[in-house]
Amino acid sequence: MKREAYVDNAKVVLIFLVVFGHLIQPLKQEIEAVDAMYQWIFLFHMPAFILVSGFFAKGIGDTDYIKKIAKRILVPYMIFQVLYSGYYMMIGKNDWQSSFFDPNWGLWFLLSLFSWHMLLIGFKRLTPITGIALAFGIGLLVGYLP
Repeated sequence: MKREAYVDNAKVVLIFLVVFGHLIQPLKQEIEAVDAMYQWIFLFHMPAFILVSGFFAKGIGDTDYIKKIAKRILVPYMIFQVLYSGYYMMIGKNDWQSSFFDPNWGLWFLLSLFSWHMLLIGFKRLTPITGIALAFGIGLLVGYLP
């Protein structure tokens, strides 16, 4: 598949917004405009990352799809989860608990990305209107929508 410059540029902008959002986070309590900017950034940057990631999901109906996604996403997740866990044990963080379902640092995105790919398998079988209705219904249930 040929690389598309607009997708690469979108990723750069989204990565910048993640870093910038975390940089301004300490100031959001003190400056109202910074709080508004922070809320605006966090309103869309992760859904946009999910959209960009799902845009390149190919072969959802293939029998090897789950194996391929597990190899590309879960294997690196597990490797780095073990490395982080080992690091925390080496520095003597006895109160720290390790679990494969409690990701360290930014690894939450890999575990979530795998879960979203698995959801794509189910959503692919739905009609578009049913999928949209289900997404909004779940959003209302968990409180993300007004």
